[in-house]
Amino acid sequence: MTASLAACYKPIVGPVHVTLVWWVTDKRRRDSSAADPTLKAAQDGLVDAGVIPDDHHRIVRRSWCEIREGDEKRVELIVEGVDE
Repeated sequence: MTASLAACYKPIVGPVHVTLVWWVTDKRRRDSSAADPTLKAAQDGLVDAGVIPDDHHRIVRRSWCEIREGDEKRVELIVEGVDE
């Protein structure tokens, strides 16, 4: 769903960095790589929605997951254009 919301924005042609932020409400220990399958699905959704032309290494230069603590559980997808 997050990737489909990103489709409201202007398509990005050049290289990008993609960050998936997993917001949690408690202090339990978590492995940030546990969200990797969700990140891959979100990148595929960005391609399907036309936000980025493809998700190969020349377009998605870097992708990673972060865990942050907050007041509500949610997942945030950040797509940032980068200079070549």
